[in-house]
Amino acid sequence: MWNSTNRWRKLALSLVCLGVLVMVACSILVGVSTYEGHVSWFHRLSGGVVVVSGHSHRGRVDMGPARDVLIVTADLNGRGVSYWITFPVLGRAMAWNCGTWTPPFLPVYVVTNNNPPCLFHSEVEGNAAGEALVSRPLRSVSFSGTDGSKWTANW
Repeated sequence: MWNSTNRWRKLALSLVCLGVLVMVACSILVGVSTYEGHVSWFHRLSGGVVVVSGHSHRGRVDMGPARDVLIVTADLNGRGVSYWITFPVLGRAMAWNCGTWTPPFLPVYVVTNNNPPCLFHSEVEGNAAGEALVSRPLRSVSFSGTDGSKWTANW
């Protein structure tokens, strides 16, 4: 009887130790990937309001880790439409259409550099929406969509 109980305790302790080791290894891998820039964590900005062509729409604004990328999403006619807004420290901000991709409905999510959600390369025809106007301090952005609609996002 004592041998059987002792054996189950050892098995349970081994499983707990294995679980802790797996969690530590995953945490280290995520930390290294984030530190090296392979993974970017985006977070939802509270109080986001998206206005398209003068009409307020259900939408959201997500910001990247370095505060140099925004993803503005609006629900237009039951379909999510997103734009990737980049604003370098020097230079002008640019808006890129994300096509059919929209960010997940989570407060925090990951975007990898190997598979960015919005293809904003110059060889993709019609993807660049154009220049975006960013307020200082960073509280709003305005740009024209690829279809000519005027977008404004405040948070």
